[in-house]
Amino acid sequence: MDDEGPTPEQQSALYGALVAFQASVPTVSKDATNPHLRNKYATLESVIETVRPHLAAAGLGFAQPPVLADGMAGCDTVLFHRDGGRLTYRLMMPVGQARGVSDAQAVGIVLSYARRYSLLGILGLAVGDEDTDGGPPAGARPRVGATVERRCAQGVLRQARRSARQGWPHLRGGGWVVRAPRTATP
Repeated sequence: MDDEGPTPEQQSALYGALVAFQASVPTVSKDATNPHLRNKYATLESVIETVRPHLAAAGLGFAQPPVLADGMAGCDTVLFHRDGGRLTYRLMMPVGQARGVSDAQAVGIVLSYARRYSLLGILGLAVGDEDTDGGPPAGARPRVGATVERRCAQGVLRQARRSARQGWPHLRGGGWVVRAPRTATP
């Protein structure tokens, strides 16, 4: 990567490709159930499996290097276009202690969660409410737009509040770090 960053033309190409991707990708299905909370969710594997072919068709790809710092774990999600444009989004969360989970497992859990939600966020996608076997219901359009970020944030806040009520002191009073994407203006 160069220090100057992408050109406005490269960013414009990326945004155009992102719009094409969002128009083509089906809704991500919830494919697993949390045994403790009994809620359904989309696994990281399901998210990647759903989006990868549509990203490739639009000339887009992504990388998610892990980031660890000061008891926090997360990732930088980098969305890139074949012509050089890119967006970067960092999501960091506290690594907690849980009974029966090693430190390495706790980091792995947080990394998986951060990768899943930061990928959905940077792509502007939401997870569907019903299982559609990997495809949208007949006549349905993909869910995209500004409500995606609100839904992701609400889900993260619900989980943080639930964890705080369960006595996880590292989540009391916040602790979530979300940084806005770093981009050049088109």
